[in-house]
Parts: sequence; C-alpha cells; structure tokens
Amino acid sequence: MIIKRGNIWHYKLQVDGKLYRVSTKQTGKKRAEQFEQVLLGRIKDGDEIQIKDKSPFLRDYLDTFSEYVRDRNGMANKTKEYYQAGVNFLREQSIADLRIHMIRKSDVETMQFPKDYAGSTINRVLRTLRRSLNLAVELDLITKCPKIKLVEEHQRKQTISGEMEETIMEDIAPTAKLAFTIMLDCGLRPAEIVALRIEHLDFKRMTILVEKGKTHKSSRFVPMSNRVRDALVEHLKGRTVGWLLPSNRIEGQPLQRQSLTQAFAAVRRARKLPKGTTLYLARHTYATDIMQETGNIFVTKEIMGHSSTATLGRYQHPALAGMADAINARNVRNAERNNTGKATKKSQSPVAPKGVHISF
Repeated sequence: MIIKRGNIWHYKLQVDGKLYRVSTKQTGKKRAEQFEQVLLGRIKDGDEIQIKDKSPFLRDYLDTFSEYVRDRNGMANKTKEYYQAGVNFLREQSIADLRIHMIRKSDVETMQFPKDYAGSTINRVLRTLRRSLNLAVELDLITKCPKIKLVEEHQRKQTISGEMEETIMEDIAPTAKLAFTIMLDCGLRPAEIVALRIEHLDFKRMTILVEKGKTHKSSRFVPMSNRVRDALVEHLKGRTVGWLLPSNRIEGQPLQRQSLTQAFAAVRRARKLPKGTTLYLARHTYATDIMQETGNIFVTKEIMGHSSTATLGRYQHPALAGMADAINARNVRNAERNNTGKATKKSQSPVAPKGVHISF
C-alpha cells in the first residue's frame, strides 16, 4: 500500500507484525508503485530487507530534543530552562515508554500530575511534549504530532493578608524569611532574589538593582521599604560584597531558589495554610497593593519587570518613592491590625502623591 506525504510517495510494510512507513523517494505514483513491486519481489525471493525503525522511545528521543534546545541559537536561556524542566518531568512518566509514533491524544490526556501542580506548571510539560513532537515531524521521525490541548491557567486571586503574613514570619527559616520579606515589599521573583549581589543594594537611595531578571527586559531598579532595609542590614552583618544569599553547599555560588520554595512549603504544611499559598504569592500581593495604592498600571508593570524600564539611570526613578511609601503604609496598617505593638520607623523618604502620574 502506498500513501502520499507532501510530494513524496511512501509505502507501508509489515515485518514481524510491526508496521513501517518507508519513503519511495518518488514524486510520481506510477514510479512509486513500481518501486513497491520491486521491493515486494525481493522479499518474496527471500532477500533480507533492512528497514530502519525511525521511531525511538520518547525517553531516548528526549535526549535529541534536549540537545536541540541546548544548541539552539537565539533561544533565551530562560526558555531553554523552561523546556529542560518539562523534559525532566516527562522522563519519569509512563508515556516515556512509548515510541513517539505511538503517542496519541488520549495518552497525553491521561498523564498524571501532582495535585499541587499549577496550571502553568502542567502547561510547561505539555508545551515541551508538543514542541518535541513537532521537531520529530520536522526530522521525519513521525508523520504528525497529536493535538495537545493546554489546561486552563487560573488567575491568582488570593493575596497574603496581614494575619497570614504574621503566621509565616513566625515559623519560616531566617534566609527564606528575608526572601519572603523582599518579595512582599519589593515584588522580586525568587530567581531574581537568589541572583542579587550585595553591590546591587543602594541604602542611600533606598533602591535594589535587579540586574538579572526573567528576561533582558526585566532589569530594573525597585524601591526598598524600611522593613527590607532593616532586614538586609541585620542579615549582612557588615558584608559589603558577594552574593546576598550565598550557598551553604557550594562555595562561591548563590543559594538555589528551590531552597526558598521548599522552606516556604514546609511552613504552609505545618500551619495548614490554603493550598494556593506559595512563595510567589508574595510577589502577587505586592503588585496588588501597589495597584490599589497608586492606581497606575504603567508604573506597576515597570516596577514588576513586565515591560522594559523607561530609564535605568544612576538616580532614583521619580515614582519609586511613591512605591516605597505605599508599601510602608501597608506594613503600618498590618502591624496595627495584628496588634503587634512594635514601633514602626517613620519613612525618611519624601512623601509622594498617592496617585503617581507619568508624562509622555
């Protein structure tokens, strides 16, 4: 039986109960049929026909895909890390035991994920599988990629309340507590925090330089709240250079972000906090509070690193003081609401109007 794929005719051949698709390398149907008859005649005469099985097991093929991603010019390092994380998950799943031409839509739909996996994490695996199978099509290892539907990613609606914040602060490990405070008051991502160096801290201008963000567009200055300043001074103990959070295992390297998320997860389990309470929720809370305090979408996007920074000058951005004031005001309200009785230091920065306006 011959079939046409693109401009080339192929024939299907069953050997030892297994079906193969082999190219005739012919664009004309009659020539392809002649090619098929010659091959069938050779088989009938007892000739041994060597047919290469083009479809590897997914587990083995993922090595090819990883190499492709690693060597791809122009692909951002974060994207490469994204795909590699998806590859690592797929290797441990039963679907990895299938040959890639056997993977069907139903196999993908029945994949099992941990209950605490967010939609974005599941979609990372699905996107990795889809991209790897599309590459297999390009390499002519399979004829087509099955339809892989992504799951719905629910928008974060929860924020960290003052009461929840107090609970977390009481139990979390010191290093993770500092990271949690920076995320809650400055909006940094976990990966951005572990990449911080002491040289990025400007206590005179009360700013933090995020030099290595999620993308090259994420480089920015963020305002430093009074609480973060005090926590940093206590943590540094006179150190002036080096990683803000150095690794305890590998000398000269920063702490791994997994250490922070694991420490936070331990507190969540111990205090039986809601399932959606993750370390990243602190960043979401920061963005929510900034929006409520300033009402300025443009500045919020800029300070969160979601768009390119207008100016990375040597001086503080005119709007940064307003950002810090908003967070300082929130911290005061939380302290009063929780009846902590702790005195809150008065901000030394000039008070900016509540609504920050940008002129174009």
